[in-house]
Amino acid sequence: VIFPDDEFKVKWDFAMMALILYSALSVPFRLAFDAEAVGAMWLVEVAVSLCFVVDLFINFNLAFQPPGSDDWVTNRSAIATRYCCKGTFIIDAPSSVPVELIELLFVADTGNSSSLRVLRGLRLCRLFRLLKLLKIEVYIARLEEELDINMRPFRVVSLIVKLLFFAHLFGCGWKGVSALDAVDDGEARTWLSTAPFDATETAEQYLLAFNWALSTLTGASALVKPVSSVEVWYSTAGCIVGALSFGYIIGEIGSLLATLDKQSAMVDEKIDSVREYLRWRQVPRRPHRKRASTPG
Repeated sequence: VIFPDDEFKVKWDFAMMALILYSALSVPFRLAFDAEAVGAMWLVEVAVSLCFVVDLFINFNLAFQPPGSDDWVTNRSAIATRYCCKGTFIIDAPSSVPVELIELLFVADTGNSSSLRVLRGLRLCRLFRLLKLLKIEVYIARLEEELDINMRPFRVVSLIVKLLFFAHLFGCGWKGVSALDAVDDGEARTWLSTAPFDATETAEQYLLAFNWALSTLTGASALVKPVSSVEVWYSTAGCIVGALSFGYIIGEIGSLLATLDKQSAMVDEKIDSVREYLRWRQVPRRPHRKRASTPG
């Protein structure tokens, strides 16, 4: 049985936070741009999947404290019941499936249409790893607690990072909808046909997709335009989501800047109160000075 305040568990949580962020960036990119991991990167992907499986078993052996009690529950049956019924098992289970290892059973038989459909379905199962993002705030709070740091001054940076990350996800989806394009004169037309340059490389296509997503979220003008009906619908939904998210971020930044330095705000408030009292009492701004008498 592992206790939450064990040194191993603390280090493991920090490692899991890094792996969750890596998966949140890599999974949408690999699915949308059909950039499968090969060589050493495939081994990295397998290692990440196995770490998620290990994390699942750790949670089945993690002691907990009942509400209002100082005693630790170490009974594995009670731990498993709590984890499955009241814990994050519904998030951890689907996101811990080792898809890369299961794919090995179907890669050798890609000539079979049924195996190819199963393989594509398995690759889509990687999206379940994005469910781990629901736990990222818990890991950040754990990081703040263990390192004894105040994350408030970094909230502006955090909001900017969240905006860029959301643009990354939205841009990958923008590339994904191009597979559902309209066909005109026997040729598939997508938003890539409106690009100012011939984007044939994956990096160039990602740059255009990210530019479109960030421009849509912030209300700027994008370099590419929707062509098919599916892209128009996706773009319309992006404008709605972008207006809501950008307004939320601006509001958060405004409230953060207003409360960033509470001590300074309190001092300014007290000074304003003193000035108001002095004006009410009609105290002169400068005291009268007596002139020194000239002798003789």
